[in-house]
Amino acid sequence: MSKLSITAEELKLIFKDSLLAQKRVFNLKDLMAYTGWSDKNIYRLTSLNLIPFTKPTRGSLFFDRLKIEEWLLSNSSPSNQEVDSLVNNHLFKNKKA
Repeated sequence: MSKLSITAEELKLIFKDSLLAQKRVFNLKDLMAYTGWSDKNIYRLTSLNLIPFTKPTRGSLFFDRLKIEEWLLSNSSPSNQEVDSLVNNHLFKNKKA
């Protein structure tokens, strides 16, 4: 029987990730931890209005986790299998007798 061995640092990361997943509103540092992006990259995305954010106090940025997740999953590229399926369906529907 093998023992499960987790370091204190790994346990802290698991706990931090669990807390982030429960938050509805992120501040800049939360979003950096959630996405792995730098603050410079996030500021660039907000200045170009490419990412959903709020700035209620004219200083601090806040991000709705659900909107961020939706934004992250938008504009997905189909896999090769999905493209093949779409092409085959199109060819089958438009097949001339």
